[in-house]
Amino acid sequence: MGGLRLERRLLPVAQRRGPRGLCRSRRGRNSWIGQYAVSATTENYDLALSFLDGKLGEQTANHLLVDYAYGHVVPEYYDVVTDEALIEALSLDDPGILGRTNFTVPISARDRDRFNQLWAEVKAAP
Repeated sequence: MGGLRLERRLLPVAQRRGPRGLCRSRRGRNSWIGQYAVSATTENYDLALSFLDGKLGEQTANHLLVDYAYGHVVPEYYDVVTDEALIEALSLDDPGILGRTNFTVPISARDRDRFNQLWAEVKAAP
């Protein structure tokens, strides 16, 4: 659930007490899965792993979940969310939410090769 989030500007609205509602698209909600990779040959391998540990750690999760209504990859950290509006916004009480979530479709090998070619051209540009 790393990519599930409520827009920052809507968070105060969701946190207000009293009657409220969240827009629920009939098409489902969009999400994505972030991925990280560390090359075994990187010069700063230990620092790279430490960075990822921090990014995926409990303190970062608490900040993202509570302050930004942004999902996190480690469900064990969700207990920090106690505000009912955030629980609703993040769909933490909805066991079927993933079935109504649209994840980014993987790109084809052809498109990936083209993206890599374009990136190589960008890096080679003066």
